[in-house]
Amino acid sequence: MNLFQNENWTTPPDVYTVLGLPSFVALDLETTGLNPSTHEVIEVGAARVKSGKITDTFQRFAGIAGELPLSISRLTGIQPGDLAGQPPFAEILPELVEWIGNDPILGHNIQFDLGFLDAYLSAQTSLFQGKQPLGPLRNPRLDTLILARAVLPRLKDHRLETLVDFFEIDLSAAHRALEDALAEIQLFDRLLPLLLTLPESVLRQFARIVSPLTDGTAAFIQRAAVVAEKVAPTLSAKARLLREKIPPAAPNVLGENAVPSGDENGGLLDEEAVAAMFDADGLLSTSRGDFEKRPQQIDMSVAVSRAFNEQAFLLVEAGTGTGKSLAYLVPAILWAQRHPNEDGRVVVSTNTKNLQGQIFSKDLPFLFRHLPEPFRAVLLKGRNNYLCLERWQRFLDELPEVSLTPDERYELLPLVTWLEETASGDIEEATGFHTQFYPELWSQIRADSHFCAGQRCPFYQQCFVMRVRRAARQANLIVVNHSLLLSDLAANRAVLSEYAHLILDEAHNLESAATKYLSAELSAWTIRNFLHQLYRFIGKETGFLPRLRNAVHFSHLTDAGKNRLLNILYALIQQTGQAEKTCQNFFGHLAERAWEINTEAGNRLNAKIRYLTWDDHFEKLRSQTNELEEALESLKRDLTRLSDALSLIPAEGLEDVDGYKSLTEGALNRAEEIRTTFRLLVDADKPNFVYWCEPPQPDRKLDARLMAS
Repeated sequence: MNLFQNENWTTPPDVYTVLGLPSFVALDLETTGLNPSTHEVIEVGAARVKSGKITDTFQRFAGIAGELPLSISRLTGIQPGDLAGQPPFAEILPELVEWIGNDPILGHNIQFDLGFLDAYLSAQTSLFQGKQPLGPLRNPRLDTLILARAVLPRLKDHRLETLVDFFEIDLSAAHRALEDALAEIQLFDRLLPLLLTLPESVLRQFARIVSPLTDGTAAFIQRAAVVAEKVAPTLSAKARLLREKIPPAAPNVLGENAVPSGDENGGLLDEEAVAAMFDADGLLSTSRGDFEKRPQQIDMSVAVSRAFNEQAFLLVEAGTGTGKSLAYLVPAILWAQRHPNEDGRVVVSTNTKNLQGQIFSKDLPFLFRHLPEPFRAVLLKGRNNYLCLERWQRFLDELPEVSLTPDERYELLPLVTWLEETASGDIEEATGFHTQFYPELWSQIRADSHFCAGQRCPFYQQCFVMRVRRAARQANLIVVNHSLLLSDLAANRAVLSEYAHLILDEAHNLESAATKYLSAELSAWTIRNFLHQLYRFIGKETGFLPRLRNAVHFSHLTDAGKNRLLNILYALIQQTGQAEKTCQNFFGHLAERAWEINTEAGNRLNAKIRYLTWDDHFEKLRSQTNELEEALESLKRDLTRLSDALSLIPAEGLEDVDGYKSLTEGALNRAEEIRTTFRLLVDADKPNFVYWCEPPQPDRKLDARLMAS
């Protein structure tokens, strides 16, 4: 039953009034493509809302100069005949602009629609009584995509179709302009109760993040934070219904308090009993209605059980549909239950995070519910997948004066809500935040071993990384990926500790994973991210070095002690700026030289270039190479001086001196890693390595990369 198909569902009109939205317009365009410069509008749809009610609509087809792409016709259902004889969109503009008036304009990813509208308005001269082009509309703009990501940070995605389905909104014709505009109104109506009943601390943080912005969505969020307390009581029942539809955040620890009984005799697995579980009338079949008996799955489960009993290696090739995950998980769990110690611990490693997540979110919860005895399982990923609470808090403290783009500020909103919900701190859970599009933003708040204070961190007990690692050491079954498995092996099992049994799923990818793990890579962004963690000026000084400098100024050290540290710190701050310029100069020249090589060879500009020695292709970069090497060496040298100076300071001389020592040591190790990697890549003297350069696209000059495997 659709809970929301009744008149009582709509948000009361006075809420819209309090929010400063007594009237607004929802707008949607259908186009032949994504680029306003080369594609055309084929349909416009809009609807006006007053006091929470739709009072008027606007819908027009627009004729086009080119052909209607078949893909667009299939997507929208619009046929060439619908556009035949219709005026071009430019001629519809005066009527549309007059119809919109001064009302705020609402849309889902509204920048896309208004990007087309503004482009048309800026280009026309003859349609507005001979006046100059109007230019972009100045109406406030409200984006339901930004709001949806902020209040529903864990939804699988935030496309209009997904949200329509989640909120049970009736959409009779997706990708039709007027129908989409009407759906956007209903979507906005559903989002309001969720937004206005968020915890006060979340709304306050929202407002703080967007405070430097002046667009309509930012103004609306700030207004919502002010009036939420007043209107929340009238919306609480609706919000409760909606939140019941949101699944709880998935844990990365299963059976945390489970206590396996164990077997004092170290009992072997009963292979026939394991096989019976997979039979037509076995445990799995009676527990799951869609379970089918598969002989290959039974054979595999028996083979895995025998491998455990005999402590033997087993290689299995299982075709699609075998059900291999359950075939190895059941024996693995039964073995671990009987041997609750290091000899019984089982590590399962997959190539992809997707399979890793599927095993932990689907297969293991099912087995936990239906196997006769409890077990403890942990989903474990590399440190960089988790948000660091200490760095996040520091980032927020510096945020008002930090120079970020509007997109970066809106990207932070989902994290605020997500942190109220998450049990894992695993960023892949927060689909509202896009690490692939904002890697530098993520690098400032993710967990980083080089800038970790460990037990001295004020968030140590809540730390997502520490919590899951502590749980992993007590788990019967640990699910990792090949990259973390290799990293742990290289670190002498520092993360996973001792285990006796390993299952490699997607084992055919292990070689490529090992090659990738054992590879070296360096880019301008790698160096720049490290330098920005040390020092960055973006309207305000941020980073480790200015924090330490300020602490020294207010310390109880003698004047001589202060001056010694401050001289080192000021030198380091100057060096970070110089190193960044030297880094950009090197990688800029590297890109130009790579493009030159590919042009001479008749290759595409970004074709990879293999080199046997550095001077094979890049002898022209010798001065830039030497300058960057010297900059990295100087940075390492002065970080060493800082580390030595801090080691002589007593605890009473500088507050949290041990924490600063730890962070300096981490920075020094990272500087040495970067310097060593750079030397490896430009010396190119290891015969068992392959070296190459990956040039960037022409519009991304600093994206050149040096690689070795």
